[in-house]
Amino acid sequence: MLNTAGHVYLGGLPDLTKMTSGHHKHNFVGCIADVKINGRLLDLSADALDGRAVRPCQQWIQSKAYVYSKKPVD
Repeated sequence: MLNTAGHVYLGGLPDLTKMTSGHHKHNFVGCIADVKINGRLLDLSADALDGRAVRPCQQWIQSKAYVYSKKPVD
């Protein structure tokens, strides 16, 4: 259960170093596609109070990549 009187941040903080007392140095990098609270799907663009460096998830999707390793998989 999430019970907060303040704001909830998804993906990053306005002043990460200060708000985490220096424990974290990098905000989230990637895609947050869907968020549900109490079964309600949030419209992140409409429900957000602020957004910085936000771009659609389609721009985060990279083309398929294959990794080749000579080491056998156990």
